[in-house]
Amino acid sequence: MATSQEVKSHPKVEECFKEAKNKLNSASHLLTITYPLVQDQKMFSRVLELLSESLVAGVNAALFYAHYSESLPLLKKFDLDYPNFVKKKEEYGLSMEEIKAIGEIMFIAKKLKEASMEFPRQDSLVILSETLETEQIDEKRLRSFLSITNRVLSKIRAKIEV
Repeated sequence: MATSQEVKSHPKVEECFKEAKNKLNSASHLLTITYPLVQDQKMFSRVLELLSESLVAGVNAALFYAHYSESLPLLKKFDLDYPNFVKKKEEYGLSMEEIKAIGEIMFIAKKLKEASMEFPRQDSLVILSETLETEQIDEKRLRSFLSITNRVLSKIRAKIEV
């Protein structure tokens, strides 16, 4: 078993967390600076994608940390590894609200990738699936997702740096 310092400075843990922060910063910039200037709801899809990628990278950093410090097995696929992260939510100080929000962000991002169509309507972006189910994303909802993603990454970073 590796020492705490060896695990914290492991290149894979650092790389994943750096990627998570970069994607979060990009999403934040798009939503808080670029969107108010451009007012194009199509940007919402990119913001959601960045938030999703940020969460995947952050959770991967936590899982790599657990893998190197506790010999937790890694399955190398987010859908399979995510339940291991949920089991450890108390270690990271994550609430059920935050876990549900992570699931919601990932679910909507997946719907967006699989969507047959997306289009702006009023102040939101509508995602239309092949089965004609709709999902609406607006600025307020994305700001909430941004806040939750930031909080989750901060808690992961705090656990890794302890």
